Amino acid sequence: MKKIVLTLALALSLSGCASFQKGIERIQAGYEVVTTAGVSQRTAVIAMQSYDVVAITATNYQRLRRCTGANGPVCRDPALRTRIDAAIYAGRSARNNIKAYLRQNPSVTVIRLADYGTLTKATDTLLEATAVYRSVLGK
Repeated sequence: MKKIVLTLALALSLSGCASFQKGIERIQAGYEVVTTAGVSQRTAVIAMQSYDVVAITATNYQRLRRCTGANGPVCRDPALRTRIDAAIYAGRSARNNIKAYLRQNPSVTVIRLADYGTLTKATDTLLEATAVYRSVLGK
């Protein structure tokens, strides 16, 4: 934050310098691209549906008995519980943010990249964590 304030103060003091002004314009343009980047509404909806399906599988995995070494091939690895819980909560929050954004802006065509990224990361984490469970079930 201090760097941004310092940069703005320097920009104001050197506003007469044409090359410096062009540099500031480039920084502003880059900032605008980064903050407005997004994905299509359809892509976001597909990501939400994919998350929902994977979250159901992960929730079912969490309901299994804890693995003790003697209770068969279908059991829950206790080391994965925290990782799965964190991914479910992060994904649910991102999904709810996207849904709220779509409700508030029904004509929007682009969804914020931050929420989409969080949602896809949560989905990937859940897929990795439940891979053994799915392979035992033959899915």
